[in-house]
Amino acid sequence: MPHAGLQAPHYDRTGLAGVLPGVAASLGVSRYDASDTVPMRPARRAVVVLVDGLGYELVRRRGGHAPFLRSLLPAAYRITAGFPSTTATSMGTFGTGLPPGAHGLLGYEVLVPGEDRLVNELSWEDGPDPV
Repeated sequence: MPHAGLQAPHYDRTGLAGVLPGVAASLGVSRYDASDTVPMRPARRAVVVLVDGLGYELVRRRGGHAPFLRSLLPAAYRITAGFPSTTATSMGTFGTGLPPGAHGLLGYEVLVPGEDRLVNELSWEDGPDPV
């Protein structure tokens, strides 16, 4: 039985993949349709602050440690991270707007294409050119 506070990840633009396109749409970038992204009010400027590991449920349960963030919860739009919900995978989704299966960053270590070795996606030590 699933945990009451958990939900299946959204792999479309209503989840983590839709944050940056939602910001672009709120700024009036015509390439992005606001109805297909995380909903945001129109803005002239935007700053995106991403805190690794800090989600809605954590702020809700431990909001005494973050009173400002707790005050924003009533108007919060909950998004989901994909699976696996590792930093490297989530940052790939956040930055590319693609689900993990499309961007290929499926964990902390992945096989370097065309080579018989792994690269750690957090340190990127001896990693291939990211481009």
